[in-house]
Amino acid sequence: MPEGTLHTLSFSNNAYFKDRSVLQLINFMDRQRTIKNKITSLYLDHINCSQTIMFQLCKSVGTFEGLEMLSLSGNHLPFFCVDALANTKKLPRVLLLSDTRMDDLSAFHLLSSVLKSKQVRHLDLSKNLMLGFPLY
Repeated sequence: MPEGTLHTLSFSNNAYFKDRSVLQLINFMDRQRTIKNKITSLYLDHINCSQTIMFQLCKSVGTFEGLEMLSLSGNHLPFFCVDALANTKKLPRVLLLSDTRMDDLSAFHLLSSVLKSKQVRHLDLSKNLMLGFPLY
């Protein structure tokens, strides 16, 4: 396979894809810019990393030049992770964030950022059990 032909990368549902693995992925992608810029879809659903490492991952999302789709479904995304994602320079066109235990404040913060950026075309916040939007 010639360098740079990889477009979709998935480490989803790996119980052993923990902090060290995520850090290795971030560092590898920083060193391999040609591959990093060609990846259009990144699936990291239900991985087993800490909130601190998830924060670093969310901060690095904006450095993926060609990233059009990011899925972090099934991972816990506390406010500081969502804030890092919301404040990234370039958001992917598709954000799949279902079942992330996102609270109301985080969801509205991200939604506000998404609406301002006009980059995101699809935002999935389904199955976030802590979303209790007021009905007034």
